[in-house]
Amino acid sequence: MISLDAEKYRKKGFERAYFDEVYRYICERMKYKTPHAVGTGRVMKELAWCLKEYGLLTVLLSEEVQSKKFEDLNSEDFIDIMKALVLADAGTLKEMYKILREKKFAENFIKAKALVKADKDKKTKLEEPFKFLDYFAKNAYEGMLKLEVNVPQISEEKREIPIMMVQGLDIRTCPYCNRVFIGSVKNKKLGVQLDHFYSKSNYPFFAVSLYNLIPCCSSCNMNKRDDDEKKLRSPFDKKYSFAEDVKFVFEEVQQGCEGGEEKKAWKVHFKMLSDDPEKNREYEANIDEFKLDAAYDFHFIEAKRFREKMLAYPPSLLREMARNMSVTDEDGNIVEKIPAEALEMGLFQEYFCEPADYIKKPFAKFYRDLYFQYRGWE
Repeated sequence: MISLDAEKYRKKGFERAYFDEVYRYICERMKYKTPHAVGTGRVMKELAWCLKEYGLLTVLLSEEVQSKKFEDLNSEDFIDIMKALVLADAGTLKEMYKILREKKFAENFIKAKALVKADKDKKTKLEEPFKFLDYFAKNAYEGMLKLEVNVPQISEEKREIPIMMVQGLDIRTCPYCNRVFIGSVKNKKLGVQLDHFYSKSNYPFFAVSLYNLIPCCSSCNMNKRDDDEKKLRSPFDKKYSFAEDVKFVFEEVQQGCEGGEEKKAWKVHFKMLSDDPEKNREYEANIDEFKLDAAYDFHFIEAKRFREKMLAYPPSLLREMARNMSVTDEDGNIVEKIPAEALEMGLFQEYFCEPADYIKKPFAKFYRDLYFQYRGWE
């Protein structure tokens, strides 16, 4: 998993443009006869009531706003609540998620929806606030997908939000697997889907929260299950760095015994580097969730060929080649030296990139880790 830099959204103005469009859509175009709010912006006000009812305002806003009675909240308070929810960072979303888990919100929400679905006579109805939250999750998200935003620092033209997300983050590959290109061609989505890190089916509050939406490939979006959020770490979570704490390894591993002898096979797998056991367990959960072990071991042939190429050009050979290619004068003195490192990079340039560019190139971390497994010019 490759980290995503939320600061890019802020610096390029996408964060503000996203909130303005989503806020306008929710207030002006979503219609719902709410039980706790009247007047304009009913959906926004009802959402604020639900947040307050479930104790989520404790991590979103100041104690002053939290202490107010619902009927005393003014228009600015409602806007602040909506903005805090829509633009909540990964840490804040995690805190709210923990509160909802303690209250068994998802368990009760899922059970209520299941009862309605199982009733063939259609007599069972969702009770409030589940009815409203189910409406909000579906309609706010589907409406958001169709919105276009104007962000000059990203594009001269207005574009759909998913396209702007990919371009705003300056990414080209799926952050969950780093195997598949995601992006757009002529303003059309190409391979990009939005994963709700905290599933909107279980946690409808976060249906349009910007940092709950992870641009990813279809395979990873399909592999990620709705009930495993507690085990995983968001690419927007600054406390974790999969790129630094986990590395790919290609080596022979024991595959059992045959005829009294150990049976070995070459395999691509992961090695945990963090000193924190809890972190390592969470990284392993991500690997398991997105089936990365099997996905990368599928590229065994590429790893094998890469290793063979590395072994075919050992440092000693490259140094000899560099000496032979260096320019000398009539007396045999070197006047233009060819660095062996330059030959190395020329041979392996297609595989090599800096960590900051992992998100732009498929298999970037995979090949860089294998490169430094065998050798590196550090």
